[in-house]
Amino acid sequence: AAGRDTRPVQAPGGGALPKPAASSFRSTAGERRVGIAVEPDEAGCAIALTSLAPMRGIAGAITMILVLGGCTATEEPAPTTTTVTTPTDAVPRDVVTSWIQSVIASDAGALGDLVEPEGLVILAAIENGYSETEIVGLLDSGIPPDLLSEYWASFRAGFGEVAGIPLQTVEATNSTEFTMGEIDFSVVAVTSSGATTEVLLSRRTGVWRLDLIASFGAAFAAQLRRLVGELSTGPQGERIRVAYREAIVPGLLAAFRMQPGNRILQAELERIALMLEN
Repeated sequence: AAGRDTRPVQAPGGGALPKPAASSFRSTAGERRVGIAVEPDEAGCAIALTSLAPMRGIAGAITMILVLGGCTATEEPAPTTTTVTTPTDAVPRDVVTSWIQSVIASDAGALGDLVEPEGLVILAAIENGYSETEIVGLLDSGIPPDLLSEYWASFRAGFGEVAGIPLQTVEATNSTEFTMGEIDFSVVAVTSSGATTEVLLSRRTGVWRLDLIASFGAAFAAQLRRLVGELSTGPQGERIRVAYREAIVPGLLAAFRMQPGNRILQAELERIALMLEN
């Protein structure tokens, strides 16, 4: 896709990930009914998603990272300057603040713009056990607003239950940036009840979005590896592999950059790299 980094990416062990291959899959997104509908393919498959499983796994992982994952309660991060490159390119800290406010308000329209979409679809697929047909439908058409609102509402509830604090108490503060390939990442400090941790945003097309894979994907590395390892060799499997090469692997590499001592993440990344080469 235009603006995407298609150069080989180094896995932690030194192996190069292949360039995203051109997919022969063409979107078959059909009439919107309740949820999302996809026209039958050659095998007569069709989907109509009307609900999503509660987003408790992601909520729990995010909460544990925030509450227990090496949080510090004293020092404020040093102030940094973020350059706004275009009038519509929001400062990363403000994107995180808008994300929190949109989750609280169940504003599906805003959430669709604030969160990197392919990582969200893949994480939803892991939690819901979607088929390849369902995953491809969501990658091409997006998660419908009503289901997206329901999904983030379950996240909001799960966060409060696990953390014991309302999401309203979480605040975004300072940010720093780095680049991997042609993708920019921003590390935004997030605080709650005196503790500080970080979330990551990515910028691929001039717009900053919360990157769930870069921020929290390390907790789901094994599930992400299992999903790609079970893909078929057909066009639908290849469409999902392209999403892995363009969004999932870069996000996990950014996560590994933040956690260079995470040997489990390193091993899973190397396995995913090998699977994408085959």
